[in-house]
Amino acid sequence: FTDPNKKRRIRKIIMIVAIVFVIVIIAIIVAMIVHNNRARKREQMELGYLNTIEYIQIDNYTRAQECCEDAIQLAESLKDRSMQKNLGNYRKLIESVLAAQEHMDGQRFSEAQRTYREAAARSVYVDSIGLDYINEMLTLTADYMSVYDLINLGDILAQNLQYDKAEEKYLEAKS
Repeated sequence: FTDPNKKRRIRKIIMIVAIVFVIVIIAIIVAMIVHNNRARKREQMELGYLNTIEYIQIDNYTRAQECCEDAIQLAESLKDRSMQKNLGNYRKLIESVLAAQEHMDGQRFSEAQRTYREAAARSVYVDSIGLDYINEMLTLTADYMSVYDLINLGDILAQNLQYDKAEEKYLEAKS
């Protein structure tokens, strides 16, 4: 007995196998594309992380902030919690230093000193990166504060007609 539908059945099986084969190939290609995109994003995130550290080490906090923000966005898209936490610590340090620099530019030295102290405390969470710069700026703000205090003291002494003592304070401030 020969089956009259044998050719039809063979053709149907070949069509099903071909469709399954095409679907498997498409699934593999899509999986490879997704994997490559994730790998590229991870590479960019790690590069942003390293650039953030390098910019902090050369005291370029504005550029470090840009790199850090980009890396944080990539870490969020990759759902990498540990990198998000690390980059969050760097972001807090950078924001503290930038805020302190704004206070320095506005000649609010006591606020700048307080903010630099906060930045120094935050640097502990990022392996004390940038601590040298922060300590340098703390010293600078203390110097500025002492100079302005001496000038103010000299002004008060000059108003009280104690010119010799006022001149002494002005010269001390100048030095």
